[in-house]
Order: sequence, then structure tokens, then C-alpha cells
Amino acid sequence: MVEFEKNITSNESLKLFESVWQESIDGMRIIDENGIMILVNNAFCQLVDFSEEELTGKPMSVIYAESSKESILDHAKERIRTGTVIRRIERELTLHNGKKVWFELSNSEIKNDDGSKYILSIFRDISKQKLSQIKLEESEERFRKIFYESTDPLILYKHNGIIDCNDATLKILGLSEKKEILRKHPYDFSPEYQPCGKKSKDKGLEDIGHALEHGFNKFEWIHQKRDGTNFPVEVTLTKLILGGEEIFHIGWRDITHRKKAENDLKKFSDELRELNSTKDKFISIISHDLRGPFNGFLGISNMLANEIETLSQEEISLMGQELHKALKNQYQLLSELLEWSRLQTGRISHNPISINLLEKISEIIDYFNPTLNSKKINIKYDVDKAINITADEHLLNMLIRNLLANAIKFTHVGGIIEFLADENIESISFSIKDNGVGIKEENLGLLFKLDKHISTEGTNGEKGTGLGLVLCNEIVQKHGGRIDVESRVGVGTTFSVTLPKQIVV
Repeated sequence: MVEFEKNITSNESLKLFESVWQESIDGMRIIDENGIMILVNNAFCQLVDFSEEELTGKPMSVIYAESSKESILDHAKERIRTGTVIRRIERELTLHNGKKVWFELSNSEIKNDDGSKYILSIFRDISKQKLSQIKLEESEERFRKIFYESTDPLILYKHNGIIDCNDATLKILGLSEKKEILRKHPYDFSPEYQPCGKKSKDKGLEDIGHALEHGFNKFEWIHQKRDGTNFPVEVTLTKLILGGEEIFHIGWRDITHRKKAENDLKKFSDELRELNSTKDKFISIISHDLRGPFNGFLGISNMLANEIETLSQEEISLMGQELHKALKNQYQLLSELLEWSRLQTGRISHNPISINLLEKISEIIDYFNPTLNSKKINIKYDVDKAINITADEHLLNMLIRNLLANAIKFTHVGGIIEFLADENIESISFSIKDNGVGIKEENLGLLFKLDKHISTEGTNGEKGTGLGLVLCNEIVQKHGGRIDVESRVGVGTTFSVTLPKQIVV
């Protein structure tokens, strides 16, 4: 060691050397060709938990665990002999006390004038940094595992496009390779517009901007598969810093079933609300429309019972006519209420059979002939006699009678009512068209709703129950069909019924 120090003094100030040597925060050690430590500094002693006296002149291997002493010493001696000293290395070492330490080790070869070789080793304890690095790598590995194996679509995205995605993303979009999605934007896999009415690109940039500002954003979105199918997702957008660069982690959760459940719940809620409204209206009809006229009935019947001798024959006849007309109207209302109730509760028979449409229309026209003649209404029809319709005969009678009665009621004296029919492979349609008073546009959507109960006097003051068209709608629905109406005030109204050829009972 003395010779080594002499060599130092001949080249540079011993004082400077000692200052650097002892004040360094890194552990430093010098070994000779045999792996014997000839010089150590304070920092090295602290690192390996030995005093300077315990280390100086001892084999370098004394600082290591017993199991590795011999191999480490032999390895070092071979490196010195062959001149293959590793200049810099990071390695975890187990010390004599069992403590595991990560070192950043720098080695430099030193030669004396006499040709003897020494190795200067600088030890820097990087355990904290290394453990942090290991934890980071483990975290990244866990992230990669979660990212790539997740059943939910996951995407890594930055301002110039998608940089990575998992297989679940490709699957939900109907894509086969990542190259089909990389460098594109999430809004590229979306319909042109979102449900809010904004363009997908504009809405997407808006949502990304929110995440950029707040670090996070969660929202619902409509994406589109390769085949053009739209599907709803819940998007979680999280800002991350990766390699000093801002990126976004995007997670999709397919909410197709949830949205269906929400829609079903809303539909059920609407139906329940409508049912309650219908119930209230039904009670109102019973309490007002059905019960109300009985005060008049009682008044007339009381006069006929107790004051008939004071009445003239003409007055008695007039009272009888009024009573008959009112009772007939109430009977019609009661009958239609009962029919509606039976349809609502499924207690009405439904036995579809093949019925010739022209014959059925002719039969019902004959039934209304007295009324048609009294209003001088002409009936025209263009119905192929070969058209047969599959329907329950009782319900079909009720349907056509109500539609024709409605047309007669609102057609002026001398007017025209037309029957038209058509068929295709799947369905049969027929229409009843009049040139009567027409219906206001704001009332068209209310005609088939019991809770609205629209009842208007006819052109000759005919009374109505307001339930006929409600019944028609129920009958058509029971047959799996639909009923439509077109009307212009002062021009007339057309009711069109479409029924499937095959009725599912």
C-alpha cells in the first residue's frame, strides 16, 4: 500500500487524493491482482458494514455472503489477469450480513511503474432507485397484462391517433388486425352524429378536451362496427404521462344490455302511466258520460209517470223520442265500454278465419242503408272480389262498422264514401274514405287514445261515444296490424287498416 501511495505522490498531490477519497459519498475500493483490498474509503466501509482495519489487506470476497465468496474472488482475479475488467455494471449483491444491495459499480484499471495492476472500484448504492424501477416495471407488467387480457376494449391514444389497443377492441369493432385501427381516432369508428345531435368528430374532440383539462372524463358514446352496426358504450377517458408525453387511456364498456333494460323500463313506465291515465278516464266516463244523462232520464220518466194527464199527445211523443234516442246512445256507450274492457283483459274470443272482404263490406253497408239513405250518401268501392282477409269475424264486423259509422257521421248530406282495398305478399290493406268535415291536425294523434276521449257531433247533430276509434285501434292491434289516418279540414278523412295475411293467435 505504501508503494501505491508513493506512486500517487509522484503524480499528484497526496492531500488532494486523500480529500477526494475520504469525502466521496460513493464507496471506493482498490484491489491488487490477487483480489486483496489495499485501500478503502469511509463510504465503502459504511456500505459493507466493516471498519477500514477489517477490510484492508483482506480478500475482496470478505464483504460477500459465504455462498458467493469464492466465485466472486476467482472471477475478479481472472478479469484482472486477462485485462477484461467490466467498466460499468449494475448488479444486486448479497453482503456478509445477508443484506441485499443494488450497486452501480464502475471499475478502472490502474498500472504502477513496476507493471503491477490494480482495480479501482466505485460503488454507488442504487437500491432505492432500483427498487423503484423494479416496482415500476412490475406495475407496467401488471398494466400490460390487464390491458391486453381485459375483456373490455382498451385503447392508448394521443393527439395524432391511436397508438395501441387490445384484442377486445378489435373484436367489438369487427376488425382483424391492429393496423386497421392504429393512427386513427375513436370518432373514426362512430356514426357521423351522436345522439346529442353533434357530429362525432366535434363531440369527440370536446370530450378529449375535458379530459385534458380535468384529467378524467366519463360519458356515453355510440360506436360503429365495420359492418355498420351501431352500439352504445360507456367511455372512461383518463390522462396519463408516459415518457414525458401526455397520452389517454380509453376504456369502453359495452352497455347494449343496460340501454335495452333502461329503454324497457322507460317503456314499462310509460305504459303504466298510460294505463293509469286510461283507468282514470274509464272511471270518468262511467261517472260522468254514463251516469250524467240519467238525471234527464229520471226527469222525463217522472213527468210521464206523474204528470202524463197534463201533457198533450205531441209532448208525450216528443219526450218518448228524446228518451229513446238518449237511451240508445247510452246503450251504445255501455256496449263499447264492455267491448273495450273485454279486449283489454283478453276475455274476448279471437278465432281468425278466412273472410271475403267484399262480401263483408257489402253486408255492413246493407246494415247502414237506412242511415245512408236518410243522408243521401253515395257508397263507392273498389275492392277485388278475390281478396280474402284472415280475421276474427265478430271483431272485423265491429271494426268496419265503427269506421263506416264514423264516416257517415261526419259526411255531409249528399256526400260520398269510398271503400278501397289492396293486397301484397304479406298483408291486406283496406281504406274508408269520406269527403266530410275532416279532422284538425292536432287531434289526429289523439283519436285512438281512451284518455283523450274525443267526441264531436256529426253533420246532422249525431252524437258519438268517442270510443269507436279506440275500439278500432285495439282490434287492429289484436290482429297484429296497424291503423292510419289522413285528414284535412273541409276536405275529408281516410282511415286505412293493414292486417297481416298470417295472424299469430
